[in-house]
Amino acid sequence: MSAYTKSRVYVPKHVNRDSIIKCYVDKDIEFISVATEQEAIELEATSSTPFFVFEQDYFIFCNSPEGTVRCNYWSRNHIMDRLLGHSPDCWKQQFHEKDGLKVSPYPPVVYFLPAGFTNNSLHVVSWSVVVYYESMDIEVFAQSVREMDGCNQKFFVAAHDSALECVEVENTENSVEFTMADIIRYAPLISEDPVFIKRYMEHVRNIRENRPGRLPNGQFKLKDCFGDDVRDGEQFRLIFYFYDDHSCYTGEDPYDDSEPEYAGLEMPSRRIAPSMDGGSIFTSETIDDIVYLKYNEQYLYCSDDGRWQIKLMPELPEENERLHLQYDRKMLTFSRWNKIGCLHVSWYRHTGEVYFLEDNVIDPYDECLTLELVKI
Repeated sequence: MSAYTKSRVYVPKHVNRDSIIKCYVDKDIEFISVATEQEAIELEATSSTPFFVFEQDYFIFCNSPEGTVRCNYWSRNHIMDRLLGHSPDCWKQQFHEKDGLKVSPYPPVVYFLPAGFTNNSLHVVSWSVVVYYESMDIEVFAQSVREMDGCNQKFFVAAHDSALECVEVENTENSVEFTMADIIRYAPLISEDPVFIKRYMEHVRNIRENRPGRLPNGQFKLKDCFGDDVRDGEQFRLIFYFYDDHSCYTGEDPYDDSEPEYAGLEMPSRRIAPSMDGGSIFTSETIDDIVYLKYNEQYLYCSDDGRWQIKLMPELPEENERLHLQYDRKMLTFSRWNKIGCLHVSWYRHTGEVYFLEDNVIDPYDECLTLELVKI
């Protein structure tokens, strides 16, 4: 493990830590009170690992890739996140100097989090600062951002009700909820032009209002690729194609990162995955007019553990665990029961995985996995 995976922050007596803007990375850092900066340096005299010392208007990064440097507080989360989570080799590429202090090229996005927030699964963008709040008030948040000259003045993020809401500072009605992955993907774009927030908001609303509806129980019929009915207990495979032109895939090069012509869904262990070997043999069973897919007499279901993968269980899935089956012309698609979005596939060096996206991603129907049901 690299020496850059953990760090300590020394806080001299004359520094008011409460006046220093907070960062999400603070949860992974040890804060140590000392009398002076010199005491911190003496405590670390025999160490070559990095550490930090707070001053009132800047902080000091000791044993950095450039030795001892002074840094801007607005860039603290970015600097410490790069230090703790990534190789220090990127230091010179990530940061530059301004007014004698190291700074990030991005003004930090302000995240408003509920007081006592302890969700360790939250991933904020590196260029960020954190403000903890007692009561939710978007207009108050917007005014606070306007008064924080060193931060991103175009938008902010508020966490509430298990969601992240991205809000334009000068027009708080222009907002949209994002997942963690969406924030990381779209934050740089939105920071350049907040009009994108409105575009994404309209896009998400259109998706949710026009999502495919579930047929009433008893009306859905499982069919094969030729349009013939599939009876309960009848065996079949689920195949999907990567290219319409069926581009050649030899598989001879172990580092060939191209995709195969087609693959099948397989149950190699406890969760479903794509396979180049044709895939597993499935059956179906209709209970109370609802069609369930089965493998080895176990039911396929979507785990409600945050990973949204298809797994097996011996008993009948609960409603929130069911798979919703529907057709895109003659191709079968999966979604979660009464939820938006569909099944996706990712492929890398002859292996892959299938999964559902979270409910409030920007485009939950983008690149849906469509399946061809082939009877055995």
